[in-house]
Amino acid sequence: MSKTNEELLDTSKMDAYNEMIRKIEEQIDPLDYLPPSLREIAKMSMTQLEEEFNLVAAMVSTRSSAQRKLIASRWVYEQAILHELSLEDPQKLPEGDSVE
Repeated sequence: MSKTNEELLDTSKMDAYNEMIRKIEEQIDPLDYLPPSLREIAKMSMTQLEEEFNLVAAMVSTRSSAQRKLIASRWVYEQAILHELSLEDPQKLPEGDSVE
């Protein structure tokens, strides 16, 4: 059974629409819409994040409560990802990272 011209037109429109959306998604960085202080935390390396998390855990961080919450939640999230990777295949863990 062949498709009608109308069905082909709809398919080509959907393909064009999907391609346009994909290009837009590639150009937009959601981190650009965070306030600078939160963007800084979102872009931290794991080493920097661990240092900041240790300060938050020791209750000596001078950051705002919103920043401390983000540091703690990002740390928990990153540790969960590392834990999942270690369960799947320990060889997939980034060098120097370990699950605590």
